[in-house]
Amino acid sequence: MTAPKSHGSAPRRRFASTAAMALYQVLFVLAFLAYSPVLLWRWSLDRGYRDGFRQRMGRIRIARTQRDVVWIHGVSVGEVKAAANIIARLRQARPDLQIVISTTTPNGYRVACQDHPDLQVVFYPLDFGPFPGRALDRVRPRRSEEHTSELQSPCNLVCRLLLEKK
Repeated sequence: MTAPKSHGSAPRRRFASTAAMALYQVLFVLAFLAYSPVLLWRWSLDRGYRDGFRQRMGRIRIARTQRDVVWIHGVSVGEVKAAANIIARLRQARPDLQIVISTTTPNGYRVACQDHPDLQVVFYPLDFGPFPGRALDRVRPRRSEEHTSELQSPCNLVCRLLLEKK
């Protein structure tokens, strides 16, 4: 015997999801405002930080080619280093792809530029408001995947999917 279906659970889940996202957005704005004096100070003194800040606002510029774009995100140095194998395999199996690497931290950005000087490296956009959508509109990836130490199995699955021929 099966349990009766609850007709009210889907709207409740939708409401809970919307409420959680609204709370996240409010907390993000408060944290951003509290941290803004530090951001303004760094922005005024460091040209590299200004460029990175623009990218974090979703103003990512990439060299467009006719190839499909794969966007690989490594949060910091460890994840960028861990993604090197995936990047190497993609380059070998699918040289037709344009690979864009993003990272969240300045050190991760430096390591990605150093380890992959021929690939486009950008800062990941802030997860707030229009910034992610703006970045996606500019990069237009065929695939996008985060590479973190906690998500190795899903990353391996995505890598296998990308390695398949069209």
